[in-house]
Amino acid sequence: MILISSASNENEMKLKGAVRELRLSRAYGDAISAAGGVPVLSAEQNAEELAEVCDGLLLSGGDDIEPELFGEAKLNASVKLDPARTDNEYALIEHFAEERSRFLESVGDFNC
Repeated sequence: MILISSASNENEMKLKGAVRELRLSRAYGDAISAAGGVPVLSAEQNAEELAEVCDGLLLSGGDDIEPELFGEAKLNASVKLDPARTDNEYALIEHFAEERSRFLESVGDFNC
């Protein structure tokens, strides 16, 4: 089983006052299935438990990571942040590293 992190509507929530939704292109699951894996979608919960039962982690593309985590400042309004997602993905990375699992990463748009 490969856990896939998902993007959210974090920036739309700020504009519209919407409820947080998680989103993921079906292409990620299709690609994992085509390679013989079983895709599991992250609900931004239970990072430790998921690292124990999943064989790998795919960090899907999406919003920017907070530049402050790297000692940098946000330079302009084009930087779109999702702190809740970043927190969840850091927890997933930490727990998957402890379990010595494999990592897959997608940068930018993913199209199959």
